[in-house]
Amino acid sequence: MLDYLGDRVSEVVASTGKLPPQAAGPTPQPACCDRGGVCDPDPAEWSAPGWQALHFTIDGPYRYAYSYTPDPSGTSAVIRAVGDLDCDGGSSVYEVRLVVTDGKLSRTESRTRPYE
Repeated sequence: MLDYLGDRVSEVVASTGKLPPQAAGPTPQPACCDRGGVCDPDPAEWSAPGWQALHFTIDGPYRYAYSYTPDPSGTSAVIRAVGDLDCDGGSSVYEVRLVVTDGKLSRTESRTRPYE
């Protein structure tokens, strides 16, 4: 999902030269573990202006909360997915750091406690 979301951001950068300025998420709230471990798709959860600007929704069951956090400078942002797959209190964090330099977008991925 982070690659897909990164592609949505990349489309904005390609047409404007800047990252989308509107933050989004974390979505969903409450977390999937508070809903029995899996979140069912609900279009209303993705109706916030930031998600709408990115044309991002999740249309099937999922286990992570997603967020898009741009830096006020408009030149960097972080896309994040956080989830506790076994609902034991330990979360996995997947991040993609985005940086725009000379109108081009670069991505750097990182993982903390993958598959937790």
